[in-house]
Amino acid sequence: MQVPAGGVIELSPEGFQLGSSPPLSYDDYPSLRDQVQTLLHDLVVRESLGLFGSVCGRCGNSCKRPNVVVREQDVFRLRFRLSLSEQELYDRYLVPAPSWNHGDSFIKLEDGKCPFLVEGPDDTLARCSIYEDRPVDCRQFTPNTTICRKDPGRLIQELKLIRVHPDNTLEVHLRNGRQHTLPTETAFCELIRTQVEATDKVEQRLERVARRVGELIEESDPGSDTTSIRELISDMATIGGLESTKPEILEKLWSDLRKLESSPIPARSPGRKKKKRKATRVQWVQLTEEAATAFYDLPEELQVEGQPTSIPLYLSLAQYEGLRERAQHFMRELLTTNHGEFQLRLTEPDPPCFMCGECCRCYAVEVSPSDIDRLVELIGGSPREFREKNTKPGRFTWNPGARILHKEQKVLRHTQMQPRLVPVQVSQERFERGCIFLDEREDGFFACRVYTHRPEACRGYPTTNALCRRTNQIHHWGRQARRLVWVRVEPAAVNAMVADDVMTGAPPFRFERAEYAGIDEAAVALEAEVNEVLERARKELSKQ
Repeated sequence: MQVPAGGVIELSPEGFQLGSSPPLSYDDYPSLRDQVQTLLHDLVVRESLGLFGSVCGRCGNSCKRPNVVVREQDVFRLRFRLSLSEQELYDRYLVPAPSWNHGDSFIKLEDGKCPFLVEGPDDTLARCSIYEDRPVDCRQFTPNTTICRKDPGRLIQELKLIRVHPDNTLEVHLRNGRQHTLPTETAFCELIRTQVEATDKVEQRLERVARRVGELIEESDPGSDTTSIRELISDMATIGGLESTKPEILEKLWSDLRKLESSPIPARSPGRKKKKRKATRVQWVQLTEEAATAFYDLPEELQVEGQPTSIPLYLSLAQYEGLRERAQHFMRELLTTNHGEFQLRLTEPDPPCFMCGECCRCYAVEVSPSDIDRLVELIGGSPREFREKNTKPGRFTWNPGARILHKEQKVLRHTQMQPRLVPVQVSQERFERGCIFLDEREDGFFACRVYTHRPEACRGYPTTNALCRRTNQIHHWGRQARRLVWVRVEPAAVNAMVADDVMTGAPPFRFERAEYAGIDEAAVALEAEVNEVLERARKELSKQ
């Protein structure tokens, strides 16, 4: 990969960029990511105090130094925090300090450390049990002295961006907004440039070929000869290296091929005849949350010139079970229609989380060392134990200390889902892999057991994500209906009015029935059911 002459190489946790070219992902260049991780580890070890002087590694060494001063104003806060009198505080925790203020003292160390220092087992980070009320001397301590010990993995996560300039100057940006320029990192810059230039696009080409093979499988008919496809997948796995670089892609190709080979061969039959639509007298049906209002043709003998030729009939969905089922089916077809603009209009600008748990099942969650520390503080144990038990190696960032949370097989029971439009009972049982911290509640929603201490990746996940829209569109389609005011089923089209459009005066969305087979079939069934309701009503009236 050629670096542009005079170009700048930008490195970020997600990938890298050469000059003004589009950003590239480490996922496509795993060997380069490994080299970047090694170089960054060496860099932060050398520059741990210079670059990260404002970052505390929570090693606890500052709490083991002698002569930490507790001034008289500190004493006032501490005695209330510890529920002690001033004399009890002096007697238990302090020794006099040679100061011009007789109230100043030193903290009395116990076993060589501050009595308020809490250290856990193994590599658990140290913490202060009185941190909010700690003395001023502790507050003013800066973590850039030789006694400070900082874990490289936790320092790497503080790096936001690194720019390698043509003159071998290294520009480092931290997440806290600070920026440093290192003109002496010539070796780092030259190694990065060499590694980038030595990297080719083998992985990208391999994935492109894999996508094309997947398309060939989709385009092939059941019963067709798949020998050449099998040979191609085998070559990609062994010779191309797909088995080691992208095993998930290889597994999907084999799975799709097995499905194709096991599919029954369809019998040849003459072209299907389109079903004749039943005649109906309904002009249109307007659906709202609780009812269907049907507008029927007025009999010719009752029509008056200049007057409406239709009469409305209000039908409560609660009263007619069959009509309710048809309305539900129609709304499902409408709300799951693949119409991007319509779906966006049904999604609020900042929608709430519907607790569907899909993001906890679909995505791999990469946790940084700080995420692991925070989780350990909640669930106990040590970071090392947590990593060994609950994680596997990371692959989305340059931080070698990052890990990916395990997933486990779960039996998920979706029950008692009650969308707002019409109550819909959904009951099914399925096996899925989900985050180890994902729990299903009795009401059918999903909750995170470590929500207050969840990783940064989970905290930053937006509820406007396409997955959220797709989940609410397919699995919980009724939630989308809250954004609709009414839906009108006309002979040639279906119009849907979104709440925001009423306020702005915009016209309703229009779906031509001839272009949407699913909507049209559901509309025909709805119209037929409305006619059935009318016929039953007429028969009952004729008996009276």
